[in-house]
Amino acid sequence: MYEFAVSAGEGTLIEHGLTPDIGTLTDIWSSPEFTIIFRLVEDASECETGK
Repeated sequence: MYEFAVSAGEGTLIEHGLTPDIGTLTDIWSSPEFTIIFRLVEDASECETGK
């Protein structure tokens, strides 16, 4: 499972959450104006999203 965050520069968070599939996210957010950050997590308890 991966925690992810998508931003549009200047720290503007557009979307965040958990996903098992990085490929789908990179297809959706493939524009160069977006930055996607991933972090491998064992389960949702390790997720920092929303903190």
